[in-house]
Amino acid sequence: STNQKVYQCYHCGNRTLMNLVCEHREDWGDDNIRGYTISSIYICPVCKNATYVERYWEDWMHEEYDEEFEYGKICYPVISLDTNYVPDKIKAAYETALKVKNTDSALCLIGLRRTLEMIFNDKGETKGNLVKKIEGLVERTILPPTLKEATDIARHFGNSAAHAETVEISTHELNLIIEFVESVMDYIYVIPNKMLRFKKSEC
Repeated sequence: STNQKVYQCYHCGNRTLMNLVCEHREDWGDDNIRGYTISSIYICPVCKNATYVERYWEDWMHEEYDEEFEYGKICYPVISLDTNYVPDKIKAAYETALKVKNTDSALCLIGLRRTLEMIFNDKGETKGNLVKKIEGLVERTILPPTLKEATDIARHFGNSAAHAETVEISTHELNLIIEFVESVMDYIYVIPNKMLRFKKSEC
């Protein structure tokens, strides 16, 4: 149904078929470029909270994507990572970790560590432990030195969660680790693709 769509609910953590309750479309453009923006509000059937989504299209996208492609982003609840450019398997692992953020911090940390492992494997670092993989990406300049320490922190807490029955971590600290992992994905996947999108739109 066009009145339902599957989204990750960042209120309750469930990925579910949400119900469309309101939508507005704005078409725009001139002789050089045209497109549209669709603003939608969906209600999660699990927690009954609202999610605000913006979908966007420009005619240059025909050159790189099929005609059905739309660039979509969840604008509320606010999430700092734009997952449109993240590979599906890595995006799924990351969203699985977030799903248990409010119910089981240890499982969330393990999931975030798994997400990092998948990122490094995707970028060709398949041998050795996670420490070696982090060093390998830094040496190859795929990961900047400024993110190495943040990645080490996320790895350390993920290891602790995997080998201990309880993990002493505050909500603030957990949110920071989530931000660290998001920063890695942002640097490796999101920023390069957004730069490419910007260059294409300028042509």
